[in-house]
Amino acid sequence: MLDIKELGQYKETNRIEAKKAVGGLPLSIWETYSSFANTSGGVILLGVEELEDKTLASVWLPDADMLIEDFLSGLDDKDVVSVNLKEKMSIRKEISDGNEIVVITVPKANKSERPVFIGRDPFAGTYKRVGDGDYRCTRDEVGEMLKKSGRMSFYSSGEKYVETSEADMKEIIKNKLCEIEKAENVKIIYACESGSRAWGFASQDSDYDVRFIYLRRPEYYLRLAPTRDVIEWQLDETLDINGWDMQKALRLMNKSNPTLFEWLNSPIVYRTSPIFDDLKKLGEDCFSAKSTAHHYLSMAKSDIIKNLTGESISLKRYFYMLRSLLACKWVVEKKSAPPVPFDELVEYGLDSELRNIVSEMAEKKKNTAEHDVQLRIEAIDGYLEQNLAVLSDTVSKLDGDVNEWDRLEKFFLDSLSVFYSDEK
Repeated sequence: MLDIKELGQYKETNRIEAKKAVGGLPLSIWETYSSFANTSGGVILLGVEELEDKTLASVWLPDADMLIEDFLSGLDDKDVVSVNLKEKMSIRKEISDGNEIVVITVPKANKSERPVFIGRDPFAGTYKRVGDGDYRCTRDEVGEMLKKSGRMSFYSSGEKYVETSEADMKEIIKNKLCEIEKAENVKIIYACESGSRAWGFASQDSDYDVRFIYLRRPEYYLRLAPTRDVIEWQLDETLDINGWDMQKALRLMNKSNPTLFEWLNSPIVYRTSPIFDDLKKLGEDCFSAKSTAHHYLSMAKSDIIKNLTGESISLKRYFYMLRSLLACKWVVEKKSAPPVPFDELVEYGLDSELRNIVSEMAEKKKNTAEHDVQLRIEAIDGYLEQNLAVLSDTVSKLDGDVNEWDRLEKFFLDSLSVFYSDEK
């Protein structure tokens, strides 16, 4: 265990990684999280820099609590990282030379959890720790981990849907949901589209991001052994299908998790149920403007810092940055969950000149591939940078969180009664 009082005696190793993090949670933290989880575990130090002689020293952190909140929010987001190891991790604040630092101890993931990867593609986002660096794993290394975990079929379904119509894809997706219910012995309460298709700016080659919430039989929740609260069904060029157990969804609802709210408000719904309206109303009552606005602001800030550097950028990245910032603006001003369709956010948050530019961008994106790049747009860059600064100041002044545990627990028990009453 590290002795933080003797921080200057340590150097970065295969088990120690230092990050200054003075400008917010660094994106590289997820590469280190992945590499530690896939190798031998390790300690991430936020608010610590590596000096010229390779020794470590603390720096001043503007807000250590916010770094922890951003990190925990990322752990809960499957679009950020594939596996949440929070239950086995240690996250704490320490003092070194008068400076507050954040100490995150990442365990080695179990065989069934590896590979732990960034984003949605294990072959592009899996890292390992070699010496004091994080290195992307080869395709063969990732494949070997997937085989050992028993999840290889999830990432290589082999199914192709060439020139399939939207209507036919919806039927395919509905059939997939029935397959999941039968194979996993669950009842799907709600299923929807998430991501660019729900937002309204899909490209020619955008996949279908299908998300669902499910219930298992009552006795499953009484098991002493640890149980999984996610189902990862399929990930290929066309379909990305995974879902959360109702317990997980309700726990995240109590934290006002923005990803969950986007699911509940999706304009594209594949499956609903008699309890969905009550679930959505409960979500509205659990909504926290502060944590939700901070989530979108953090996403916008990370993307802007990362992407507004070179001469060119993909339209996809522009839309992601704009959507995060406009969603934050909506939450700050309306104190409610932002609408999922991007055009509603544009209509609300941009003037006519910028709306026209975005409309042209949207038309162009429909006829280009996901990662095609173009020259940056000065008017959009200016809007992003100016409003990032304004919203950063405003979000910090919003009211705190809410707590609805009693109502959430009652809803969970009532849901089990509704769907499994015939088994009493």
